[in-house]
Amino acid sequence: MIKINVDAAIGGSKEGTRMELLFVMSLVMREQLEPKVVVLHFEYLTPDYNTTWLSTAHLTDIYNELLSDVDRPFEVVFIAVGDGKEDEFRDMFCSMPWTAVPFSDSVARKQLAKKFIASESRGFDAPASIVISNTGVIMQHNAISLFQAYGAAGYPFSKQKIEHLISQDDRARYYPSLTALLASPQRDYLINNKGHKVNISELEDKTVILYLYESGCTKALTARLKDAYKVLVEEEKMKLEVVLVYIYDSWNTLGRTNEKSFMQEFGTMPWLALPFRDSNCKKLQRVYLYPSELGGPQPDPSLVVIGPYGQYFEPFGASDVLMKFGSRGYPFTRKRGLHLQVEAIKKVNLSMLWDPEPVFIRGCGSEVPCSDIVSKGVIVFCDAVQNELYIRFKIKLQEVYQKKRGQSDEFEVIHIGSKKGQEVPWLRLHPDYPYKDSTVRKILHDIFHYGYGILVFDHDGKVVRATSNPHMEREDEFPFHYGRFETEIGFDLIERFHWDFWD
Repeated sequence: MIKINVDAAIGGSKEGTRMELLFVMSLVMREQLEPKVVVLHFEYLTPDYNTTWLSTAHLTDIYNELLSDVDRPFEVVFIAVGDGKEDEFRDMFCSMPWTAVPFSDSVARKQLAKKFIASESRGFDAPASIVISNTGVIMQHNAISLFQAYGAAGYPFSKQKIEHLISQDDRARYYPSLTALLASPQRDYLINNKGHKVNISELEDKTVILYLYESGCTKALTARLKDAYKVLVEEEKMKLEVVLVYIYDSWNTLGRTNEKSFMQEFGTMPWLALPFRDSNCKKLQRVYLYPSELGGPQPDPSLVVIGPYGQYFEPFGASDVLMKFGSRGYPFTRKRGLHLQVEAIKKVNLSMLWDPEPVFIRGCGSEVPCSDIVSKGVIVFCDAVQNELYIRFKIKLQEVYQKKRGQSDEFEVIHIGSKKGQEVPWLRLHPDYPYKDSTVRKILHDIFHYGYGILVFDHDGKVVRATSNPHMEREDEFPFHYGRFETEIGFDLIERFHWDFWD
């Protein structure tokens, strides 16, 4: 018999209460579990083991690391949930290095599931890992996400230990130190692809890029980074270094990466790396909020830039700047990306847009040659996305356009998204114009994420406004809004790459 004191004050539904649960674990001797931190690991019996293998794999890594650590006693007990078949139990359990409640003891398995993971809406909440201290106190009601995020470094997985690690991560994030981020008590060096050691202190006066790399997921980024490295480091001798952080335990990489695959891929890269399966890999993923799967409405944290002596850091955005601007984007900060985007847009001239030169159609149906809009203020307006912002802007634009017709400050509007039959007073491209292969389409897509937005040109054909979010402040200057050029471009980049994720 093993007595467990359940402290419901930590994540439990009966706050402040304590209760005792007595249960029998066949084939699990009391001396095997006491005085250890014990994990009760619940998994559904299912023929589709792919649904649960990730949580088990992370726990296996922790178990193997702690197995011979006398200072951190640890044990896991597998408890199969559901009726299932004994063959299914055997298939699951054969890959686990720990103990289990026997499949034949269905009474004990059901009792344990009912006590620890019962759910009113779903029957049982599994997979789940219940962490019990060596004094019998429940410290975590489901530690699966903690196992993935912290590995063995989270031992004993108490609330206090996790809060301590979170505090350390926050400090490392906002006050970056290469030693704190990359070194460990056992290691003060990185390796090159020949296996030679390079002391971390040699990087302190350099700009360092941490490359959080998932095998097979970022081929285009790797190629772009190699090109930039060749230009900046090998040719221009810039004080720059890249450090590969080889992610081996994500959904994309777990089970298909090993030290051999690490050396094969790292062997094609000219920079440095953390050793394979180094504990700092998990820490860096936590610190820089690296997702288990890329995608979705969040910035890409694959490249993290740390300035010389930690003078500045760029937690995300570097990969976006690199992919868009190549080596010119160095040091690949969002500020540098904004500067280059502003420079590129300022070079755009109205005459550059029209290749081939178009004929426009006015709302009334009359044809207007391109030469007729020279020396006028011109707004190129593409609004294929019919959202409320664009609808309100178009209504206001039409009002001001009509008001200024025939006056000294009149302007022309070329409405790219306008279709034949729409009641608009301004110009649209002739139906025969090859817009898909045109220069104007290329420029719009280069400036705006989906090619939707407005470009405003003054009477000299110089661009004075570029935005995909045409707000209507400053009534007196509508729709030109002088003085907000860089601000609006900055907002567009933030929206395009989700750069406001941390801010």
